[in-house]
Formats: sequence, C-alpha cells, structure tokens
Amino acid sequence: MNTGKLIIPFMFLAVLVSGCEFSKITSATPDTGETILLEPGDAQTFSVTTQIGEYDCDQRWAISNNNATDTQYDENNNLSAPLAHTTQYTADEESPGVHQLCFTIKDYMAIEHSGIVIQLGKKTKTWNVIVKGIEVLPEKNVSVLPGESQTYEAAAYPAGTYAYTWFLDDVQVSTGDQYVFSPTSAQCGLHTLKVNAAGKGGSFTYSRQLIVPFAITEIDTYDSDLADFYPCADGGYVIAGTAAAGAVSGLTGFGGYDGYIYKLGAQGQVVWRTLTGGDGGDGLYSVVPTLDGGSIAAGETGSTIFEDTTNTTGSGNAYVVRLDGDGKILWQKLFTASGSQWGECIKTIRQTSDGGFIAVGFNSASYNTHAVWVLKLDANGTVEWEQSIGDPNGNYHYATVACPGDYLLAGTLDGYQGFAAKLSQSDGSTIWQIYSDKVQLFKDITATEDGGCVVAGITAAESSYAARLDQDGAVVWENTYADGAGALSIGTLLQNNAEAGYVTVGSLCDLVMIMTLDEAGVVMKRLEFGEKGHSHYHVLAQPMSDGRYMAFVTDSITIFPDLFASDQTIYRTRYLVPVDVNTD
Repeated sequence: MNTGKLIIPFMFLAVLVSGCEFSKITSATPDTGETILLEPGDAQTFSVTTQIGEYDCDQRWAISNNNATDTQYDENNNLSAPLAHTTQYTADEESPGVHQLCFTIKDYMAIEHSGIVIQLGKKTKTWNVIVKGIEVLPEKNVSVLPGESQTYEAAAYPAGTYAYTWFLDDVQVSTGDQYVFSPTSAQCGLHTLKVNAAGKGGSFTYSRQLIVPFAITEIDTYDSDLADFYPCADGGYVIAGTAAAGAVSGLTGFGGYDGYIYKLGAQGQVVWRTLTGGDGGDGLYSVVPTLDGGSIAAGETGSTIFEDTTNTTGSGNAYVVRLDGDGKILWQKLFTASGSQWGECIKTIRQTSDGGFIAVGFNSASYNTHAVWVLKLDANGTVEWEQSIGDPNGNYHYATVACPGDYLLAGTLDGYQGFAAKLSQSDGSTIWQIYSDKVQLFKDITATEDGGCVVAGITAAESSYAARLDQDGAVVWENTYADGAGALSIGTLLQNNAEAGYVTVGSLCDLVMIMTLDEAGVVMKRLEFGEKGHSHYHVLAQPMSDGRYMAFVTDSITIFPDLFASDQTIYRTRYLVPVDVNTD
C-alpha cells in the first residue's frame, strides 16, 4: 500500500509532461569534437544557442580539471559570464592539464505551494581543453610541518615524455617527476619551488611559493574563530579564540560556544590547551602572557553558571580569565559597566607596568548604541577605575589599546568614522581625542619614541591608511595605500623594525599582505603570500626575537558541492609562518 502511494505522483508527473517540449542546445562553437590547445594567458571564447522549452530552465557553464584529484580552488573563477550563452575561459599558470568545459541546460518544475522542485531534463555540450605547461600536485601552497614530508608530482602538457628538474630557492634539489620535500625547523617560512620540464611537447617552467608553517592549530571544525595571539618570554606563543562545542579535539566544552586558549612551545608544539566559560555562549577576543609566566584573556560571556565557581566572581557580560603557566584557571571574572543596559564586551586586554591590566571594549546603553569602555584592573582583577569614552548614544566598536605609559586607544564610531585617544594611566581621564572622516576604522595603534603614535586602518573606499600623530594627537603625516587588485586591509601595525620604520600586516583579496613603511609612511616593500581561492579574513603578526615576524593566518575556502546547489562548505585552517620582512 505504501509503495502505491509513492508511485502515483510520479505516474501523474509522467502523464503531465508527456508531449511537452523540453529545452535544447541547437549549436555550439567551436565544434565539440575538436580539442582546444591553449598557452597560459590565452583566452578562448565558447558559445551556444539554445531553444527554450515549456518549462523553467537553468543554464550555465562550468570547467573542471580532469587530472587534479585535490584541486584547492574553483577553476570556474577563470570563466567570464558563466550564466550567459557565451563565455570566455582564460588559462593561467595554475591551469596546465586536461580540462572539460561544459555548458548545461536543465528544465525543472516547481510544484506550487509545496516547496518541491523537480528536475525534468538536462542537455549538455562538452569541450576538451588542454592547457600547456606543468601541473604540480598537490596544489596547496601551505606545506607540511618540519619533520614531516610532502611529495610533489609534476606532469607536463601536452602529454609526452619529459625530463624534470626541481629547484628550491634556486638551488637544484631533485630530478624526475616527483620531489619529496622534508623541511627542517630552520626552513620555517617562505620558499620558492620551481620545476623545469623539457621534452618533445616543448620546454616549460613552473614556480610556486611554498609556506612552511611554524605550527598549525588543532581546532577540528570550521565553526571556530581565532581572535588573538601573542609571543611569550620563553619563545612560545599563547593563542585565544572562540570554538563551537566539540571543535577542540579531546576537550569537552561547557556550552554551545566556549573560549579556548592554547600555549605553543618554542618549536610550535602544543604545550597545553584550556577551554573557558560556563553554561552559555562564551568568546575570547584577546590574550596576552603575564609577567609571572601565565596568561590572561578577555572577551564576553552569556553564561551564569561556571564549573569553577570557587574562582569565579562578579556579574555582567564582560569576561576576563587568568591562567597560570600550566594553563590552569586562577580566576575568572565578569564585569558590568556603569550605566550599561544591554551588555558589555572586552576587545583587548594588556598587562600594565604595575602588574595590573588595562582592558578596552564597549558597553551598550541601548540595543544599538555603544560607548568605548576602559577598565583598569589590579593583578587580582579588582577594578581600580573605569571610564566610558564618547557619546553613549553613538556606536563605537573595534577598540584596541597600547600601553607604553599613558594608554592609547583606537577604533571606530558607527562603523564609518575612525577615532583615537590617549588616556591618563592614573585615572583614565582623556588627554586628547580625535576623529577622522577619512577613515572608516582604525584597527591598530602603536606608540612612537617621541610620545606620539602611529595609527592604521581602512578608509571608506576600503584602502589601507596610516597616519603619524604627535604627542597632542595632531597629524604629522598621513598616507593611503590603494591597490587596483582589491581592498588592501591592514590588521596589525608594528613599530621600529631594525631596517623598516613600521610593519603592517593585513590582507589583499585572497592573499596575506605585509608592508614595511619608512618613518614618513612611504612604502618600502610589500610582500604577499597565500593560496589561490582562499579568503584570508584574519591576519595578525608579532615580532620574534630574531628580528623576523610571526604571522598568524586564519584562512577559509568555500566549495559549492554541486553546479546548481546553494549549499556551501567552509574549510578553515590556521597556521603560523615566520616572515623576514627584509629578505623574503
């Protein structure tokens, strides 16, 4: 009886569509029987004509690499006008190999008021496309960790017999179609892998940037965020962020989201991992090592019950947790801002010269209004003073702090006007405060030796921006850094490199970007690295003891599992890579 009920709708559908006209592909150019041979840089136009049937239809182009089983990016990005009857495919240096370009037209029927869509028919036209050159697999630029091995395999096209020679940083390292790369700890950083191929089909050269990570974090799922990391006196690092339940392997969370803190050793090994929070959602946005060898982190919480009730005090949404050198929680405290009605959040926390802490975030006077909120804590987390800065009916966000003596703040008002301020370390009173209509937000601030500071951020046109301010907050110089390839976003600003006045770290399209600026803010050098098809949405950096900088990158890649599917999967990886801004 159940089987009959299932069959009836399909029988009805068969009767319904019988005799009806479906969509067709009536012509295709070039002829699908010919193989298209392209050099990298060549562009080939493909076109079809169609006859639309009696049903709704969907038409589009797609291209796939027949050889790569681990393609790390979507080759459809090389297509123009994927929803038109004509498209152009541009072969690039990453494209060598055998491809299939396909045009598909699908008829479908939507059952009214049911939410059901039924595919009725599909027609395709397919071309074989060969791009000359060398394909190297795997395609990913991030290599293995020191002590591990990665085998790279080269294949030249058009197919034939070739002699291969491999070079690492212009030094010959292997021959043959495979090269096994086993990096040492001394090789952490950026490298260039090059392979030459010579044979009957031609002579080709291919080069790729390789990234040997210092460490890769062990967070298992995509549902987690990196917030902050900071170097420790022993050569290691502390890392903090927010993770969904079960995202940190081997640790049981308390609620739906929890804060996490990692300690990495001087060789990148995980020393300890700690989850923090309570029965609600918790997040950590800032972390810093403490003078006693421990660490302190801050963020926000929606929890009211904590597992460690002995060392948990206070109330409110602002959350601070202090750990000892082994990752054990010493105390965790909740704070409420005076006059706050809708909650509080701490974005940045740093230790001060007296052994206490300065914490900066915002409090909410109403549902959508925020003021900058500054807390001065002693070593035990007791509030010494607090200040709210700016209009309580404004919308301040992204506050960060530097504390060379008096405290320097930077952030944004209403998401479109940058602000910066200097506060007295004694009571938090405002020494000066500025606003900039040129800047959408200031993302970082650093002190200069003459009592002034440099701020960095993003303009309303999404170009990077930096300015030097004197000790009274007046602009000494300001520069905008635009790029025709896309928005250039500064995330971290560091001062006084031995050979560069300032180092800025951020992102450019899908690449990590590091710029060095001289004392007048003029670009001395710009370095870019990353993986094609990845979106580097979070990049931080901190100085290393040897003069290099450790960049912490969280990147993501979006994959559409089916040509007509709307679902997407986001994969995120987090890795540290040392960068020498003077030689790389």
